[in-house]
Order: sequence, then structure tokens, then C-alpha cells
Amino acid sequence: QTETPSPFGETHPDTERFAETLARLLEQAVLIGAEQADFDRLVVVRFGTVTPLGERKTFALWCEIMGKHSNLVLVEEGTGRIVDALKRLPSSLNRYREVLPGKPYQRPPTGERHNPLTIDRATLAALWRTRAAPTLQWLGRTFFGMSDALLAALQERFGNLDDEEHLGAALAWLGETVANAAFEPTVWRCADNAPAWCY
Repeated sequence: QTETPSPFGETHPDTERFAETLARLLEQAVLIGAEQADFDRLVVVRFGTVTPLGERKTFALWCEIMGKHSNLVLVEEGTGRIVDALKRLPSSLNRYREVLPGKPYQRPPTGERHNPLTIDRATLAALWRTRAAPTLQWLGRTFFGMSDALLAALQERFGNLDDEEHLGAALAWLGETVANAAFEPTVWRCADNAPAWCY
């Protein structure tokens, strides 16, 4: 009997191993919820399950969406320890953190960035006084989630972000928009009506 080839091409042994772990632990689990962590490129998906011995456990699947460094890490929330990861990273490959079964889970390094959704005006003012780069570059280094598309949207709505009051109003609006899920997908088009940018 011949196997039907996968439409996604050949599978990697690490992918098969991790998929087996997910199936074994989460096949009978219930989805509890999902959230983006700190407006960063991290999504946490939580599952609740009951073991064959009747023990209740919660697992968190951390989706680290970071280009070539992207990873999926399954963590048992009761212990904070890693169950398994799609990419296992020993200290020889990652000096900041080990991503291995049994190790405590650490989020990827943040570069001391701040969550723009929760920052207060006093903290923003203190950060503003110490900025040492052009505003847009400084925003990208200082806050999570400051993509070119988001910065363009904030500039379109609030004008010059070089003004501290304008920036404070922009971040307050951003926090309120996300909290209320009041999103307005927008497409910018060229003169020939071809899409040029979207957010």
C-alpha cells in the first residue's frame, strides 16, 4: 500500500515529533482562550485537559512569530516548564535561553521594549526625554508592535508624532481601539488603483 503524498511536501522529523506531542496531550483538550502578549509578536493559546488519572492541567502553546527565529513552544502552566518545542534550542545555539523539554519557559528577548497599549503618560514622558534617535526609529526600538504600517496609520490620524502630546494621544487611541476591537481595515491605492499599502 502506497501512502498519499502530503500536499505540503515532505515533513521534517521535528515537525512530526512535535505534532505527536500535541496530539497526545491536546487531542481531548478544551480551548480556553488565546491572547497576544504585550502587543508583541507572541500569541498564547491555552488549553485545559484532564489526564487519564483525573488530574486537571492547563497547557499554553506559545506561538513566537519572529521570522526565521519563529517557534512553537508547549508549556505546562502549572509548572511553567516546557513540555516540547517545534525547534529545540540548547545553550550552544541560544545563549539567552534554552528551549528544551523540562526547562523553565522564557519569552524571547524583548530589548526592553514597552507595551504601547498600557503605558501611562508619566512613563511615556520619561522615555521621551531620553530618546536619542529620530522619532519613528525610536518608537520602533521602544515599543512592541510598531510596524511601518501602524506608524503610517498613526501619522495619518494624528499628524506629526514628533510632538509628545500628539504621540500620547496616538497611543491612547491605539489602546482604546484594541481594547474595543474597533478595527477599520484600510487599503491605500496608487494612481492606477493598484494596492500600495494596507493596515
